[in-house]
Amino acid sequence: MCKSRTDETSIIQTSMCEMRGRELVFHDFQTPWCKFAINLLDNHVSANYLESSYPEITKIVIGRQCSKYHFFYNGTALVTKENLLVSDIMLDKYHFIRMHGPATHFTVNGNLTTSSTSVRITTVDFKTRELVLPRINFDLSSKKKIDAKLRNIQLLG
Repeated sequence: MCKSRTDETSIIQTSMCEMRGRELVFHDFQTPWCKFAINLLDNHVSANYLESSYPEITKIVIGRQCSKYHFFYNGTALVTKENLLVSDIMLDKYHFIRMHGPATHFTVNGNLTTSSTSVRITTVDFKTRELVLPRINFDLSSKKKIDAKLRNIQLLG
């Protein structure tokens, strides 16, 4: 859907992150002199992480987002000081909005950890109804397939 329009996002609480080639570099706001890197090829964390203000195990959120289609997905992982590795990597959520002309607005939130999909349907008169369904697999490479599936879901509501 977004092709190459997505931007990386990485979050650890109280830090700023930047992508440098094949690594994520985090700047710890609690200990400003401390910045550490995560190698995206082998999941190793630089030794500077031991000096950071983060606890023994820290959860990070990594994702991509596209502002044109209001689309994002993210995953989570754990970073541990004991072995300086990233572990428990999993895809977590996705979100997108589709508008069918001026009449209908769909907001889709998929939660992969709970295997559920929430579809909010807002009509032209601003009436909104929400359906929470078992996980729905959308073909994100085709807007036509997404729209056809959303029209079918709309019939359920």
